[in-house]
Amino acid sequence: MQLGAVPFSQLQIPREAVLDGLDNLFRYHVSRLPPAPPTAVQDWATARAFEVSDVGHLTVADRTLGGSTLASDVVAILVSHGRNGRGAYTPKVSAHARP
Repeated sequence: MQLGAVPFSQLQIPREAVLDGLDNLFRYHVSRLPPAPPTAVQDWATARAFEVSDVGHLTVADRTLGGSTLASDVVAILVSHGRNGRGAYTPKVSAHARP
């Protein structure tokens, strides 16, 4: 699984494009089945980084609905950590404490 702050410089987009409404960087998670070979490099700048047929093993749940599953077998997600920013990366690319 790959995760971290969205790589805005590699994507060649402005830093402001990857900030949520609370001025924290969006975090990404990518997980494919089968995983990319160890020698493969995930190149975010190519259109072929992900295929429609890819299957992942991430599950997205909504805590406000009692943990109801919103999506499963997800390959990639973007996360905003909300008002308290717990677990988010700041624009200075330091992490807030996790909840």
